[in-house]
Amino acid sequence: MKVADGRVYVPVGQELDLSSQVDLVKAIYGLSNSQTEIAKKITQGLDLEAAAEALEITKNIARKHLRRDCEKIGVNV
Repeated sequence: MKVADGRVYVPVGQELDLSSQVDLVKAIYGLSNSQTEIAKKITQGLDLEAAAEALEITKNIARKHLRRDCEKIGVNV
């Protein structure tokens, strides 16, 4: 990790699979387990509806988790 200008930069190379990268983001940004699981499903290529179904949650709950993920990591959607 590298800290510069008050920011933490973590180089993520190809040696980490997507699931491990999401776990790293969880640790850095404090994502909840539910927020992490929806992020993993999305990175596996599932759309929101399929991800919600796989996690046995409603599409609205999945949307809330994904929205919180974006807020925590600073992505505007």
